[in-house]
Amino acid sequence: MLILIPLIIFSILYLPFINSIPYLDGNIDLIRSYDFFNGGFAHYFLSWGSVHPPSKLFITDILFNTFGINVYSYNIIGLIFGIIGIIYIYKLCESIFDKKTAMFAAIILSTYPLFIATGIFSLTDYLTSILIIVSLDYYSRKKYFLYAIFSSIAVLTKETALLIPITIMLIEVIYSLSKVKTIFKNQRLVLLRSACLFLPLFTYYCWSLYIAMNGQAAWNDWNFSATANKGSLYTIINNLKTFNFLNQYAYQSWKQLFLLNFNWILWLIVTIGIIIFIAKNFKYVGKLLTSGKQKIKTILVIVVFSVLYLFTVLSFQTYTIPRYALPVLCLLIIGVSWTITKSINKFNLLLKVLFIIVFIVFIIVRLFYSIDPLSISLWGQTSILNQNFYALNEHLAGNDGITYNMQYNLITKDRSDKLKKARGFVISNQCNWIFPDPNNDYKTIKILKLLNLNITNPCIYNY
Repeated sequence: MLILIPLIIFSILYLPFINSIPYLDGNIDLIRSYDFFNGGFAHYFLSWGSVHPPSKLFITDILFNTFGINVYSYNIIGLIFGIIGIIYIYKLCESIFDKKTAMFAAIILSTYPLFIATGIFSLTDYLTSILIIVSLDYYSRKKYFLYAIFSSIAVLTKETALLIPITIMLIEVIYSLSKVKTIFKNQRLVLLRSACLFLPLFTYYCWSLYIAMNGQAAWNDWNFSATANKGSLYTIINNLKTFNFLNQYAYQSWKQLFLLNFNWILWLIVTIGIIIFIAKNFKYVGKLLTSGKQKIKTILVIVVFSVLYLFTVLSFQTYTIPRYALPVLCLLIIGVSWTITKSINKFNLLLKVLFIIVFIVFIIVRLFYSIDPLSISLWGQTSILNQNFYALNEHLAGNDGITYNMQYNLITKDRSDKLKKARGFVISNQCNWIFPDPNNDYKTIKILKLLNLNITNPCIYNY
């Protein structure tokens, strides 16, 4: 029943914003969902040049048909998936470590700033990160069929999830090479397991064929590389072949992953934990790695996936939006929780109480403020709708660079209140942030039937 604690915390943080009007990329996702709801793939393909896989479109279609088109039916997705993610990170950590680590992981995820900020409009990286956690949990428990199902849903949510089945197949092949005799003895079992491991890749291959038959291309918008005309996959492979993954976009993404908003403290905790563990168990590390235990393989999958993600997805030449690192950061939480659990067991009561106080303060600061001195020195600050953000939007991140903690949720709610209460127009000194994407913002006004707004001139500058 302890799992209810992080679920309640997450719900308390999420629910005040569930009636917010979709903003920035959340707004674009709403329009995509509406286009699909209106005319299926035929209409959707006509409206958009390159496309992500369709899982979110199917989910929103069901909700729109059931509850109508409104902010609640759209934003409820993030709450449902957030709860699923918290439950499954608990189950995953319980499977590979213990219940204490599982509890810490669930609490950290339920209060993780980037997780909540990207969850409010169920952005695809948020959904993908959760489905990766679910897939890893089933893999860690050797429930290969369920792994195959959820991993397939993950790759049908965003292409970046392909790294999970690729990594798992790589790890499985390496371990299988040392157990050739066992393979020949259990051919039927091996074939069934292999089919499950291959299913996610086959699923994505079928999706690729389908969009190709309809004259569409896989997602390739905002590809700023010299090879953009050849597609995203070609760009990633070419980057690896030519060492072009060392580029300005990669450097910005890596800095965000390792440093943004006190991330450097979390990575420091994990690094110290790993060093201490290896130092104490140096003689047994090799034995652990070659044991073939499922939990060891799962940990290796997490590590290898994170490294591959670092040099492929996060080096891609596009806007360096913080949420792109979310799949790795969700897995980082597992390492942080493991290190904290191992350490806190050695504390006396006074130190445990002190740690809990510091931990709570750390969570609150990350959630509601942008005061990390290291982040400020790297990116500076900017004021947007009465909130001070790290100025990531001035360093290759674009407008969605502000989506990294609950300050984003606060301005979306404030903006929503202004739009709903407006009588013809909103008066603001930052109309460019009230309507940062006028073309798509106006479409949302029509979709949500905000009849009180003048579409031709919905915001007047107050200098």
